[in-house]
Amino acid sequence: MFHSTSHQAVIMAASVCAKDLFRFTLSLIHFYLTGSPLSF
Repeated sequence: MFHSTSHQAVIMAASVCAKDLFRFTLSLIHFYLTGSPLSF
């Protein structure tokens, strides 16, 4: 039971990190293309 719970927590943390990384990359690309920072 504990193992599956911690596994789920790791997956959730990874998805949150991936979302933040994607958001950061997107704003970086937008800044590179337009010269103005993109805020979320």
